Amino acid sequence: MRDRLQVADQALQLGRVHRVAQLRQLEADQVHGRDLRDEGLGRRDADLEAGTRVQHAVRLTRDNAAKWNLKPNAIGMMGFSAGGHLAALAGNQPVPGTPDSPDPIERVSSKPDYMVLGYAWLGAISSDTSHLSYCKIFNLMDQCEALKTAYTPALFVTKDTPPTFMYHTYTDQTVPVQQALTFFDALVKNGVPAELHVFANGPHGTGLGKGDPALDQWPNLLEIWLRAQGLLNRAATPK
Repeated sequence: MRDRLQVADQALQLGRVHRVAQLRQLEADQVHGRDLRDEGLGRRDADLEAGTRVQHAVRLTRDNAAKWNLKPNAIGMMGFSAGGHLAALAGNQPVPGTPDSPDPIERVSSKPDYMVLGYAWLGAISSDTSHLSYCKIFNLMDQCEALKTAYTPALFVTKDTPPTFMYHTYTDQTVPVQQALTFFDALVKNGVPAELHVFANGPHGTGLGKGDPALDQWPNLLEIWLRAQGLLNRAATPK
């Protein structure tokens, strides 16, 4: 989980992120895995505990934007590895706001304004046992194709999917880079503003780069992308 905390600290240093909602990686895996085993094939991820908590975090932040000095239309969702799978699903299956709800949090949408996905496990539901798969881990091979249809983020990408920044490494042996390419291809086909960086070398779970000269650059590339999208204030012009 250290890589996630490092990235959160980096986001805070940008000066525009005032609240970080964290769902522990192990907890995300346990909840998501339990849901796949026990909750049946018909339920949307928005109804599942982990996805609901992520969506609630976005709605809570948006509802409190004025109080926390945030832009309500510049709220992002960031996920890494299995958390990237969860973020991509939740971001593509938002709960719309209900204007007449007595709960102010439920009056606003859970749709993030952008997503950041780092070495995301976007093919977590797969019958291909040559790489990590929930179907293999939880002995769900007989149900895998139905689960894949319900839980593969690329299948839910539309023109309304939030702008997305992604990074992966070519040599990731845990989550094949093809998973990032497949999701990126879906973004491009649907006209979603997106940027993908595939670095030549690096294992799974590289966090902020761990001292690698190339990988260390991805947080800077993210900042440049956020500014280009109008999601961060423009850098001050040197005097």
